[in-house]
Amino acid sequence: DSCAGIGEDIIYIYNGFRILAYSDGGETRITAIELVSDAVSTPEGIEIGDGTDAVIRAYGVPSNRDGNVIEYESCGVRLRFSFAEGSVRSIKYLLSEE
Repeated sequence: DSCAGIGEDIIYIYNGFRILAYSDGGETRITAIELVSDAVSTPEGIEIGDGTDAVIRAYGVPSNRDGNVIEYESCGVRLRFSFAEGSVRSIKYLLSEE
C-alpha cells in the first residue's frame, strides 16, 4: 500500500538503480529514478562515490543546496545528489513540484 494511504507504491529494482512508481489502480506513474551503485552513472558521468567538486564541475551552480543535498532543476525534473562524508551516496531524478 502507498504511504500516502491511497493506491499502491511500486519499486522496480535493477542492477544499480531503482524505479519508484505509484499506481491508483487505473494508471501507474513513475515518481522517481534512483541510482544506488556505481554500476550506472548520470549522462554527465557522475556516479555513487564521486565527490561534491566533481558534481559541481559536471553540473555547475546548484539550484538548491541544503546540508548534504545538492539539487539541479531543469525542464520539470529535479536531479538530487545526497552526500555522506563528502561522497555521493544516492542520485535521484524526481518530477519537480509545481
